[in-house]
Amino acid sequence: MPVWTIYKHTNKAIVNGKENGKVYIGQTVKTMMNRWKNGNGYEHNKHFSAAIKKYGKENFSHEVLTFCGTQETADQIEAYFIAKYNSTNKENGYNKIEGGRGNCIKSEEMKISLRRFSPEEEQKIIIEYIKIPISINRFSKIIHFDRKCIKSLLQRNNIHIWTKEEYPNWIRNNPKGRKHSEESKQKIKKSKIGKNYYNKIETDQIKRIIELYTIEKISPTKISSLYNVSIGTIYNVLKKNNIDRDKESHIKYLPNKGSFIKGQKAHNKIEWTDEQMKEILDLSISCYSLSKKYNCSETPFYKIRNKKNK
Repeated sequence: MPVWTIYKHTNKAIVNGKENGKVYIGQTVKTMMNRWKNGNGYEHNKHFSAAIKKYGKENFSHEVLTFCGTQETADQIEAYFIAKYNSTNKENGYNKIEGGRGNCIKSEEMKISLRRFSPEEEQKIIIEYIKIPISINRFSKIIHFDRKCIKSLLQRNNIHIWTKEEYPNWIRNNPKGRKHSEESKQKIKKSKIGKNYYNKIETDQIKRIIELYTIEKISPTKISSLYNVSIGTIYNVLKKNNIDRDKESHIKYLPNKGSFIKGQKAHNKIEWTDEQMKEILDLSISCYSLSKKYNCSETPFYKIRNKKNK
């Protein structure tokens, strides 16, 4: 005579200093551990199998609740324990249905997702699915219906099911994606009123940035390094304040460690004094250390030394 085992798996993993405590109630004619299959026996329940992979099979405890002599009794007792532990609630457990096999009682969420579509609903689903290439799994989550029901609906109506190869083609041809409705555009505008989008640059700093660019003729690159923000942020500040970018009128380097001549090549920008030339020609000092001292590349020092050697 077969014997049905009603069992419970409990998640014992510690999360934020507390035990997870979620349970799974099941029944089997095998032994409980044979049903467990070293954590691999619940692939049909994605919620539970994902939890086993996430927390590790070693963090689950196993308990036999009772034994039954018939399938009908096992269905009733399984449903009783599922209701007792409220394990169909995602916050408490991993059960998808309210217990039993065959004529099992389904949860309200399962009933909604598995019910048949009306003709009007079928048309709406087909129209929405045709609009954008998307996987059936993702589409089912958006409209809150079972994935298998949607797939059978599409196959029944001879609707082409999007493949992975078609996703990048659609993105390439439609780079902007879906367009916002007028209502959503107005909501976005209202949400941005009074907010500063200059990466936390204060109003006084914005005035100073404008002064540095327009009056002192300092380049956006140097200003971005002074305020530790991206150069794009500085460009946004100038654009928002209707300031034109005049590249030719700005110095690329500040004359703090030597005078820079505009329009010449990089290695000819510095006018060297006699004392600096003596230091450059001193072979005991490396070109690397000179480049660090004068804030430029090593090229001019190599060229000066090569000319003297010739």
